[in-house]
Amino acid sequence: AQLDASSNAVANLFRRLGFAPGDVVAIFMEGRPEFVGLWLGLAKAGVEAALLNVNLRREPLAFCLGTSGAKALVFGGELAAGEAGCG
Repeated sequence: AQLDASSNAVANLFRRLGFAPGDVVAIFMEGRPEFVGLWLGLAKAGVEAALLNVNLRREPLAFCLGTSGAKALVFGGELAAGEAGCG
């Protein structure tokens, strides 16, 4: 029931934001419980999820994001700094 409620909230949010079936949203997030609700919610809204490898940085990340055709990017706070793994 909790997963269903969470995924419904995600679906409703993305619909309110103007996303339509067939749109793509990239997910750049470590594996955690919220990931499942996000992915399921996007699917309920008819939005495709482009799952980006969390080990990507800089040019490879930009390339994958660009080729995904995503209209938005959802990322985990642990990846916000963009410095982890760079060197």
